Amino acid sequence: SSEAFGDFIEKYSSSSLLPNALFSKGICDAVLGNKDQAKSHIKLFIESNPSHPLVADAKQMLNELN
Repeated sequence: SSEAFGDFIEKYSSSSLLPNALFSKGICDAVLGNKDQAKSHIKLFIESNPSHPLVADAKQMLNELN
């Protein structure tokens, strides 16, 4: 599923679902043990969507990955 989210991010970069895809890709990467990729996607999610309802969860996840 990490690849599927990556494909979505590339193909639909202007989609309103892009924030959810970035966050989900970060979660998938974290579960797969790809911490650097997970942190990169989570940071991009937070920076690009500071008022998104999942930002608090993303920040907590980022802290856990550090």
